[in-house]
Amino acid sequence: MDLDGRVVGQALAKRLRPILREHGFHRFQGRNVWRRTDLTVGLVSFPSMNAYVAAGVGCTTYSFSGAAGVYYPALDDGARVEWPRDYQLTFRGMLGKTIRQPYFHPYGISDGSDRADVWYVLEDGSNLDEVVEDAVAAVLAQGVPFIDRLDDPRQAIQSLLHDERRNPDFGSLGLLSAGSGSSQRTQDIERLSALLG
Repeated sequence: MDLDGRVVGQALAKRLRPILREHGFHRFQGRNVWRRTDLTVGLVSFPSMNAYVAAGVGCTTYSFSGAAGVYYPALDDGARVEWPRDYQLTFRGMLGKTIRQPYFHPYGISDGSDRADVWYVLEDGSNLDEVVEDAVAAVLAQGVPFIDRLDDPRQAIQSLLHDERRNPDFGSLGLLSAGSGSSQRTQDIERLSALLG
């Protein structure tokens, strides 16, 4: 297989787009898929690795991670974003793969390790179907339920009150959030409460 980042992106799109359409996602651009509701924009994203990041992580540049989350325009202090990227999300989670891949060699270390948050695509692409299927399963089991839950401002408030930052584990979502009790969280809770009237 003649592999490059486009081939990986096309394989992800071919499997994910029909499935995500069934869950209301309607805008597709590269490895990003969005869904707009009255109050939020949901995003599923599969960023690729540039050469620098891939070397530090110890994987191929064809490898990728997965993010899912929700953007609340009403909580944004700056100019609102029509189609947010993963780093602009109000609530963001990193997907955890379920397959084991002891192929990682971070910073050139020779013993193979594994990471829950990166799907390792082998140089020859021989495992591409397997990693794409696992990524699709992670979106359905972790990403879509996370977005569905946080589309509801009441659930978003509960997340701000109780959820703590955690790294993804194999088969489970990692949560990226501001620290508990931070002024940002307090402000977001007040704004979400105002949305509820």
